[in-house]
Amino acid sequence: LLKHYPWLPSLQIYYSDIASKDPTVFIEEAFLKYPDGELEQRISKIFKAAFNNLEEIKDYKADELNIYLYLIVKILLFVLNNKP
Repeated sequence: LLKHYPWLPSLQIYYSDIASKDPTVFIEEAFLKYPDGELEQRISKIFKAAFNNLEEIKDYKADELNIYLYLIVKILLFVLNNKP
């Protein structure tokens, strides 16, 4: 269930080791863990869907990569929203 809906509160319980990492270290490790380009493709797909106002993402896969994807997008949105 968590791999399908990574925003659930139980993410903090099962993946607490990730929460203690520096965001840059976490992102670097995530890209090293998935070197085949799948992570980049999914990030691109999410942003394309957002820019096109799509309500559904085709070919959605509920796997562990979703957790990393969710956290990376959350970090990116925080950085982009950070106003000086």
